[in-house]
Amino acid sequence: MGNLKKIFVVEDDAFFLDVLTDNLSENDTYEVKGFSTAEEALNEIGSIPDLIVLDYYLDKENPNAMNGMEALQKIKVISPNCKVIMLSGQESLTTADELLDGGANDYVIKDRDAIKVLQKKIVKAFA
Repeated sequence: MGNLKKIFVVEDDAFFLDVLTDNLSENDTYEVKGFSTAEEALNEIGSIPDLIVLDYYLDKENPNAMNGMEALQKIKVISPNCKVIMLSGQESLTTADELLDGGANDYVIKDRDAIKVLQKKIVKAFA
């Protein structure tokens, strides 16, 4: 199929990354690729993903790693038309507003419904 939507998932929690990529890969119209760091994803952004699911807090394991906001800014410079949905455990409206103002298309709170909500927001982003 030549019309697959290319989705990058950037998440430093290995278990959650596996769950997300497996879950999204069940949709046969998506080509899903997972990354544990923003740096890895940015190295492959030349393959022009249609959408990136980006964790906000990517620097908890490695304080020198790029965080989600920094990655979002770089993505929007390199590929301004790429849609970005941010993921975060933070329920702060201030954080959500900052990310949306920074160019994110949407925001999903990491809770027990996160995958269901994310699936709906991805469909909406591609509509």
